[in-house]
Amino acid sequence: MLTVQQADILALLTDFKYLRYSHIKQYIAAKHNSTDEHISTMLKQLSFLGKVKVSGGYVSLPGRKYNEDVIKAFDVVMDLTSGRVDGVYPGIVPFGLMFTAKPSGGALAGNAYGTVVVKNGFEKSINARIRSIDRNLTVIFLLSDREQQKMIKAENRSYFSIQDSDGKYRFFKAAANQP
Repeated sequence: MLTVQQADILALLTDFKYLRYSHIKQYIAAKHNSTDEHISTMLKQLSFLGKVKVSGGYVSLPGRKYNEDVIKAFDVVMDLTSGRVDGVYPGIVPFGLMFTAKPSGGALAGNAYGTVVVKNGFEKSINARIRSIDRNLTVIFLLSDREQQKMIKAENRSYFSIQDSDGKYRFFKAAANQP
């Protein structure tokens, strides 16, 4: 018999297949007010039962492959929300994932967000893909470098994110119709 927290871990991994250990800890701690020690114990139990694989700072369902775009998108969501999300869901192309923040999420609360990992050379195709999205959705573009922003036409509700050399993400707001 699984605990509620273990069932939530498995549900999260069913949706995303492969996440950082820190993602799981932050998400479960925020959702259930669980301690790091308790979460570690639950993950060990799930691993012992063969339900998850824990290796090298990652947790996955057995046999699942690493997906860098999902990891980056989850990094951004956890940086922005500290794990306090109402829901986090796999996105439909071009979105890596979608999420809503909890009411305690400050300025993020009550809004729907979609993350888009922008690979070098695909900046212009992103413009066509996001044109038809719901205007109530806030888009967070994950860029490799700031130069990519110049090629993306973004609405006022859009943000850009770039990972620093220390692994932390910097966020900046898009100017209206900024090419």
